[in-house]
Amino acid sequence: MKMSPTTTVPYSDRLPGPTFAQLYLIVFAHLVTFQFSQAFDRNIGISFTSVPESRVAPPGDRVFFNCKTNVGKGQQIRWLHNGVILDSSQRSDIKISNGQLSIKVRTSKRNRERQTGRYQCVAGIDNMFLMSLPAELSIAHLEKFPEPDSPSTIEANVGNNVMLPCEPPESDPPAIIQWFKDGSLLNMSEFHTLVNLKHLLLENIAANYSGIYTCQASNHLTRDTVISEHPLNLTVLPEGELHKPRLLFEPDTEYHPVVGEDLTIPCAASGSPKPTIIWEHEAFNTQPILIDQDGPRELLKLSNVNNNSSGEYTCKIWNYRGRKILRKTLVYVSEKPTAEISSFSKDPHKEGDPLELFCAADGFPLPEVYWVINGKRKYRGKKHGGDDPKLSDAGKLLIKELRLVDAGIYQCFAENKAGTTYDAVVIRVVPTMRNESSTEKTHSKSKRKKGRQELIPPSPPNVTQLSEDSVVVTWTMPNTSQEVQFFKVQYKDLGKKSDDHKSDWYTLDGEISPSILSYEIPGLIENHRYRFRIGAVIDNDNVLSKVSKRFHMEVNTQKAPTVIPQIKYILPLSETSLSVQWILAENATVHDNIEGYFINFRESSSAGPYNHLTIFGAGTHSHILDNLKPGEPYDIKVRAFNLNGAGPFSKVRYGRTVSKVKKEKKKKHSKLKTEKTKTVDSNEKKVEDKDATLYLIIGISLGGVCIILITICSIVTYIQRQKSKKKFSSTNAAIHSKYQDTSLQITGLQYDLGNQNQDSLELTTSGARTENNTSTESGVHETSFSVTDHSFDGGLDDSSQGSTALAQDSSRNLNFTSITPDGESLTEEYTDEPSRMSWKRRRKSEEIL
Repeated sequence: MKMSPTTTVPYSDRLPGPTFAQLYLIVFAHLVTFQFSQAFDRNIGISFTSVPESRVAPPGDRVFFNCKTNVGKGQQIRWLHNGVILDSSQRSDIKISNGQLSIKVRTSKRNRERQTGRYQCVAGIDNMFLMSLPAELSIAHLEKFPEPDSPSTIEANVGNNVMLPCEPPESDPPAIIQWFKDGSLLNMSEFHTLVNLKHLLLENIAANYSGIYTCQASNHLTRDTVISEHPLNLTVLPEGELHKPRLLFEPDTEYHPVVGEDLTIPCAASGSPKPTIIWEHEAFNTQPILIDQDGPRELLKLSNVNNNSSGEYTCKIWNYRGRKILRKTLVYVSEKPTAEISSFSKDPHKEGDPLELFCAADGFPLPEVYWVINGKRKYRGKKHGGDDPKLSDAGKLLIKELRLVDAGIYQCFAENKAGTTYDAVVIRVVPTMRNESSTEKTHSKSKRKKGRQELIPPSPPNVTQLSEDSVVVTWTMPNTSQEVQFFKVQYKDLGKKSDDHKSDWYTLDGEISPSILSYEIPGLIENHRYRFRIGAVIDNDNVLSKVSKRFHMEVNTQKAPTVIPQIKYILPLSETSLSVQWILAENATVHDNIEGYFINFRESSSAGPYNHLTIFGAGTHSHILDNLKPGEPYDIKVRAFNLNGAGPFSKVRYGRTVSKVKKEKKKKHSKLKTEKTKTVDSNEKKVEDKDATLYLIIGISLGGVCIILITICSIVTYIQRQKSKKKFSSTNAAIHSKYQDTSLQITGLQYDLGNQNQDSLELTTSGARTENNTSTESGVHETSFSVTDHSFDGGLDDSSQGSTALAQDSSRNLNFTSITPDGESLTEEYTDEPSRMSWKRRRKSEEIL
């Protein structure tokens, strides 16, 4: 789809340009918001390495949901179903082990409907818990076709494009649609295409397209199939029958695609001549724009839709017969939500102080907001079934007096039709110091010193530079009976060698779990020197490790690779091996100075850590993974590396090793293939000889057909000539020669000019009977001629000469009488009009011939 280059804002009216004061307020608001977001520790220390994903399961199947975090051993995981904690001891259809939830789907409809819904896991340690995004469980099913709204009989003209509608039944997963014509499966081709995976588009239809069309829906999980009880009868009208446009298919009232998706809007009509279809797009509060598109005009295809794709679309149809058809539809592009927590106050917060948190949620439609604290959904808005005064409609959370139990992980969830997301921050609550006398303080301190064991600190940290502005510190903790609550990381900036300035110790926000013994520190300055140390909090007291050696942040002009490999093939080679092949962009090896590749792989069924392989050599783009399990799927990803670090990972691809059953089948197939190849080779030779003889036979047969046709044509022409000769009899020849010369006709001399051997015709006078009518008015003399079968000797008698003299008189009327071979008389051949004599003679001769 191509549109004009003007950009529009689809969801808001156009406003006049901002003034200087407005610009100042906007910049100030952004700065304040930035400071709000920076006031929180977003490194909460807990992150999900495996989260539950939505599933569709057939009845009787078993479903698995996985949930793991980076905490490792000691992590606590609990599961929620529609917000209620699951207890495996109270439900026989579920099992929970090692963070995995398995559900046995019931076969009865009533019981399995109770199992559907949203599943979430809550994971963490101590009082720090994080809730995952929801995963939907639905049961596979296929219902019957609904009653159609369109007529069952469709008429269309030859050469038109026809859209046959099919409203599929309710199904999960969506049903697979197939079309049948007159009971036979219709294969999709260039002129038979599925639109939106359900409707059938027939392009440039002909007379043979007429018939009964039926759509069928099937569910690949339940293996159920349903056929529509309302078939469509298509009648193709002839091309010569003119007709105004008839609307065959109109678009839906509304469409709701998600940003990045593709959308196809159908609109079809029929008529003679073929109707013209154009599309217009009118974005909200803008002028209509004509859309230039490729392919059939009946389909408006919008690729990779965005906010500017929203608006009103008009389908205009007409032909020169005069009727115009307009159909409109609305497109609302949905946008996945985003969420960000901010606040005016800084962390940590004191006990008893108020806490005000803001959740800036954006998306279309406007997302709904709810809060989760330490894995518990406490504060909900009205749209989520709650009416808590602590939560306003704008997503603001207000706690008037903080308590120690309010500390923990705060999550803001934003949800709309396009998806769900959340933002999480850590809120710390510091207890207030109560007024105590100095004697009580010293007395309590002395008691603690006497009753407390000496705290053992962590080891000095080891520092490794990761990038130009970040390092990672690692440490160890001696095996003691002391229980560490969490760790803290501190560092001091010593500046450059030439600088005498030394900063104070900085304490990084975030409490590090006691099971984690490494931490990444970003935001350092190149060419500066630093010292690091680790603090451990034990029994509400802390102990610091020894300071690390001075670490110099080196300036590195080279960087790690930025190219992302693309896995092209994952081929199963055997039961225990897979071949992985990947490619790179052109000149990426030289540009990024690649030294080798890292291959990470793991079983798809487990959410454990990836196995790591190192492949040296920039030109190596394939590797064989060995020692795998037979018939198991594996997740595989690749990234490049050089001496400065590793680049980004490729997309995760999936491969499965060969199972034992398939391997036995392959052996049988290989034997059959070898036998088939032998027979095919022998058959190919026979086929070549047969081809040669076939071409020879075809040539001989074509030559014989040509000879037969020539012979038949010559025989037909010969027979027609013989018939024409018979029809041209002697009498006809005499009459033909008679009318050639008027002088001979009057004198009675007739010759057969074509054939001298034929019998001549003798012209005699049948008796010079003349009747003199003494009428004074006319003065007409009548003379009669007769033709006999006797020949004459070439002379003319007196009576004939007299008749010639009489014929030359224009005032006389001649009455010629001729006897045909059939005995018919030609006495009525001429009329009594001497002035029209020659014209009548020519006409009669043409008729006789």
